[in-house]
Amino acid sequence: MKCPECGANFPQGASRCPECGVEFVDVAVRASHQAPEPVDDVEWIDDVVVLETTDEGQLMVARSLLEAEGIPCFTQGEESQRVIGAGPLRLRVPLDQEEEARALLAHLEPIGSSDEEPDPSR
Repeated sequence: MKCPECGANFPQGASRCPECGVEFVDVAVRASHQAPEPVDDVEWIDDVVVLETTDEGQLMVARSLLEAEGIPCFTQGEESQRVIGAGPLRLRVPLDQEEEARALLAHLEPIGSSDEEPDPSR
């Protein structure tokens, strides 16, 4: 077996490293007191798209509106935008929060999410 501190070999059952002197019980205790890995407490089983756009600014506004109200969200398509500069960005929320999210985002106009010609009167 190897010492977790210095890597020296030691016989199985030893309670202290013959090289660096670390007590193996201490190593186990130290490991148990380390900060736990962060856990994402949102379970993304069922989600829905509440905004589709090609405008990163609009996406950031929408995301901040949702996060301010405690609605978890994530963006789909950001990698395509970064790599090739194309494709829609989709903002997704848990299915059970779709209605609230859509109400918050209702005032945002869709940008680049369809093939329709823009209205010149705007």
